[in-house]
Amino acid sequence: MRRRRSTGRPGRPASKAAFAATLGAAAVAAYAAGAWLSGSLSPIARRPLLDTSIITLPYRWVNPPAALAAKNQKPDSGDFTISFQHGRSDAGVFATNDQQVSVVFSIAAIPQPSGATSVHMTVDPLDPATIGALPGGQHVLGNAYRIEATGRPGDVAVTSFDKKPLLIMVYPGLVTHGGTRSVQFSPDGRSWTALGSTDDPANLQMSTDLTRLNGYYEVATSGTIVSTPGSGGSSGSSPVAWIVIAVAVVVAGALVAIRLRARSREQATTGPKAASTRPVAGTTARKTSSARPGSSSQRRRRGPPPKRKRR
Repeated sequence: MRRRRSTGRPGRPASKAAFAATLGAAAVAAYAAGAWLSGSLSPIARRPLLDTSIITLPYRWVNPPAALAAKNQKPDSGDFTISFQHGRSDAGVFATNDQQVSVVFSIAAIPQPSGATSVHMTVDPLDPATIGALPGGQHVLGNAYRIEATGRPGDVAVTSFDKKPLLIMVYPGLVTHGGTRSVQFSPDGRSWTALGSTDDPANLQMSTDLTRLNGYYEVATSGTIVSTPGSGGSSGSSPVAWIVIAVAVVVAGALVAIRLRARSREQATTGPKAASTRPVAGTTARKTSSARPGSSSQRRRRGPPPKRKRR
């Protein structure tokens, strides 16, 4: 019985492993580049790439411009409870349902008020025209928001933090004259102070670290606001999303190429050359069944030997 000869060629496993290693290195490099770009946008954009970018929804106004009034929806309020565990406040992201205002707390950010077991925080949208105007030719982008935080029981106002919380405010994507934006704070709705803030125009967001919560907050711009129909919400997707899509397409294409190369190798090893080395079905049986000359089977087929004649 013939043995089947091996048709594998030396070096192929090594070349396949090298190709896979190169592909993996390229994917890691693309991921690192995307992470670097997302981190350079703003502190609130530094998150895993698989989360992609925040999808901006149409802005909800308390008092919308006339051009946007037909499709406007009322903004949401927020009502939250922050508990204390062993004297330390809980961590969390407390956001309105429309995602227009979010307050991010680290663990143990709020010192526990005397006699309180929790902190009650509210976020209420307001028409900017109902409170004091901004100074220095500043104009409000979107709604004003009043945020209050008090300890319960006792209703003691939270006036300081052990760790500064992060306030994130969404602003509408309007056509404006002037690109400088800032977060403004007022304890009474009359006198305003600009806070050190970070602008994320890709996601239409402003972020700032807070030193207190009880007061009014607005996103301001230095330019005159000009609103147009359809400009009340999203401004297009973030470039991070396109980077993630591009990486996924490259990886998928590379996997398809690897699969096609593997199939071509399998076909090469099972082609006519390999088939010629295989024993033909039935040849072994015929060879074993064929008798040699003079074998016992042939003797059985012969008749009795002829008798000699006596003289």
